[in-house]
Amino acid sequence: MSLKIDNLTKEYANTKVFANLNYQFEPGQIYCIFGPSGLGKTTFLNCIAGLEPFDFGSITYFENELNGFGAWQKFYQNTAFVFQDFGLWPHKTALQNVILAPKLQSKKQSFDFSYINELFSRFGLSQHHHSFPAFLSGGQAQRVALIRALAVNPKILLLDEITSALDRANKLIVAKVLQELASLKTIIILVSHDIEFLEMFEHQRIELISSKN
Repeated sequence: MSLKIDNLTKEYANTKVFANLNYQFEPGQIYCIFGPSGLGKTTFLNCIAGLEPFDFGSITYFENELNGFGAWQKFYQNTAFVFQDFGLWPHKTALQNVILAPKLQSKKQSFDFSYINELFSRFGLSQHHHSFPAFLSGGQAQRVALIRALAVNPKILLLDEITSALDRANKLIVAKVLQELASLKTIIILVSHDIEFLEMFEHQRIELISSKN
């Protein structure tokens, strides 16, 4: 169930963002993508998620190359992404945002409301099930976005700067949840500049090297 990246290359206007990247991500591991700002870390994560096309190379999941609709659809059903800007639907409540995710992934029978309620409680959001994003603080919205990702029980979890709006207490909670998820053989790949957060759990460091260097 590994995720393999072979010779991945991304270009913008004939300028390479990164070139010939080769990584293998294994279940049960937490990986942090490092590198200076502007190196393409978020772009790399977006390419893995299928949110941006890449120009060369391949991505293989569970021995299937992601090169067609069927392969990507299966990948999406096992993957969750937390965006830097949270990506919450403004016209839906916190709970509605969370339960929408399994529906979009065709997991109509996968609702576990006891688990969802447990997550709201662990992240200190028990009183915010029916709050709309506009009435949530940045930290609260960030936690809702993470709950939404966890609610689908992903096999691959992609995280982009998920602690930017969190205090130390909530970072500790997130770190513990990620460790628990990794113990269930989930592949976790994250981009973070938050050294305080990274020191809270074990992770493998992967330095993204730009083709410009």
